[in-house]
Amino acid sequence: MKKLTTNEIWDDPKFITIKTGYQLIERYLFDKLADKIGVAYINQEFLEYRFKVAIADIGDLIEAISPWWVSFEQNDGNDDTVGRYFIRKDFITQTQGGAIYLTSAPHQTIFAEMVKHKKNGFADVVNAVRSANPELEVQTMADAHEDYLVWSNFRESTSDANKSNGYKQNIDAFKKNERNFRYLGIKDFPPINDGFKLGHEDKNDDTPSPASAPQPSSTPWQKQPNPNRR
Repeated sequence: MKKLTTNEIWDDPKFITIKTGYQLIERYLFDKLADKIGVAYINQEFLEYRFKVAIADIGDLIEAISPWWVSFEQNDGNDDTVGRYFIRKDFITQTQGGAIYLTSAPHQTIFAEMVKHKKNGFADVVNAVRSANPELEVQTMADAHEDYLVWSNFRESTSDANKSNGYKQNIDAFKKNERNFRYLGIKDFPPINDGFKLGHEDKNDDTPSPASAPQPSSTPWQKQPNPNRR
């Protein structure tokens, strides 16, 4: 998943009006630090050292780059801020065409990145990423599970090795996202809850007929609501 960058931001009136030091920081966040889901971690001391600029009020920087980034504090457990996560607005929406499939191998890495950040102390990474991508549509786990059942049954019943292998990566992606969702504490993206079974685990495992195996991009789903959106 590559970042697609252009120089158009340098002509953006909102970008032109902010301090030169903040312009460089914004570009550094995007070009150097942002990962596959548009998350960058930084602390004020490093920014001041790296760009030889004094940041008297971190809130001033956050406000200056707010058209492009949302910011979340990382505390040390004693209510002291030790760093900040910056998340690029609409990063996933723009790089992935606005839609995410839980049975897609490339899309599986999106949730793997969230798992990495949660392990590193970004406890609310799921809601943070969702709030930065309010228009992103994500396949539900229930819909993905239906595809998984069809593909699994098809692979067991067919003698066509090429077709069987063609679905393996989609099946593997679904299984990895099951593990990702359990670690993140979500049934779907973005609702959070503690201690649960994934929705399809509460249903009888009635395997659909393999007669019409779905294509990886064919399943429709409803857009998930964003609880942080006003």
